[in-house]
Amino acid sequence: MAATQAQLDGILASATTGGVASTGTITFSGAVSNDDTVTVNGVVFTAKASPSGEVQFLSGSNTTAATSLGAKLAACTDVLVQKANYTVAA
Repeated sequence: MAATQAQLDGILASATTGGVASTGTITFSGAVSNDDTVTVNGVVFTAKASPSGEVQFLSGSNTTAATSLGAKLAACTDVLVQKANYTVAA
């Protein structure tokens, strides 16, 4: 997986800091393999074939991984991740 900047295939994040909204995207350039990682505000999310736990998401096609990661980001209880809102656009 080659992640570019803060970009992940169709996952959009937005947060408000000091009254100014920020946005970012994460883009997967291809299939996501087991143990590929994405770091969001210092929290590492790891791709797994059978994810378990809050910071593991489903590996596979970029659409599958993006959908899984988007759900994990939205449900995450870590305050560093909760600072943003997440949506998935395939």
